[in-house]
Amino acid sequence: MFMQKKIRVLIVGFGNIAKTHAALMMRIKSFEFAGVVDARPEAVAAAQQFRVDVPVYATLADALAAGSFDAAILCTPHHVHYEQCTQCLSAGLHVLCEKPVCLSMEDFDRLAALSAQSNRVLVAGDMMRYWPNVVWARHQIRSGVIGEIRHIIRDRITQQSDAGGRAWAHNPAEAGGWLLYGTGIHEIDALLYMTGASLVRAEAFACVNNAGWNDWDELSVCGLLSGGTVFNLNQTLNGGEFLMTTRLIGTKGVIVLQGDSIAVLNGEKLFLAQNNAFHSQLLSFARTILQGEENRAAVTAHRHGALVQ
Repeated sequence: MFMQKKIRVLIVGFGNIAKTHAALMMRIKSFEFAGVVDARPEAVAAAQQFRVDVPVYATLADALAAGSFDAAILCTPHHVHYEQCTQCLSAGLHVLCEKPVCLSMEDFDRLAALSAQSNRVLVAGDMMRYWPNVVWARHQIRSGVIGEIRHIIRDRITQQSDAGGRAWAHNPAEAGGWLLYGTGIHEIDALLYMTGASLVRAEAFACVNNAGWNDWDELSVCGLLSGGTVFNLNQTLNGGEFLMTTRLIGTKGVIVLQGDSIAVLNGEKLFLAQNNAFHSQLLSFARTILQGEENRAAVTAHRHGALVQ
């Protein structure tokens, strides 16, 4: 499928999401799991379950000094992404950084410029761009089947008490606000990707329902997209279930999305072929590195796709 060259990958931070990337990466022949940056004993043990002899480094600087990597996957807390992206790009590595790649548009622009200057790709972990119904809706909207989009209503209801074991997610200084950057950035990015629009204006309203979060856990974002589309994003971490629905209201019809693979077009329900969005994202990352394929989640592909304060 690809050229014979192996992409030697360094995984930075070996928590839950890193395990997902590692397991899928081991199934893609173009990748070699070549190193880990994480000083925690439990993280080292987890990494060695995938490759017993994987080199482990206490710091990113130590790993980069080894000079034996082609790409990095960053699976660390949000507040260190900008510095780590900068370090890796400057060292000549291609980077897949879990969302968000940074916490401000000023840093985002600096990273986009560095990616271009270094001729290295920087991909954001916006895996919803690979969801079957998001891709399908993007094609339907572009074809004009429901006319011009006038209103988008998206609801994300979850029951999430601990952010998947990420203790740092309860610290706004590190997460930037979990409901904004942990989950909300996926939702806003999906809306922008489906419509091809840019963000003109947004206002957020939030409150605390569960004090254990140490942060907002109820959030509504109202905004305006280019072209005059109004959107409403509603999120809760206390909903008692897991449910995601999107309603795209156009001048000629309506699209409703449920989960990642169910779509309804003007009342007709479709069950789309399911995939593993993380696997698709990694395959695309490999193709971009080896074949120069345009990457749908590269920072240059979604300048307006970052949700910022």
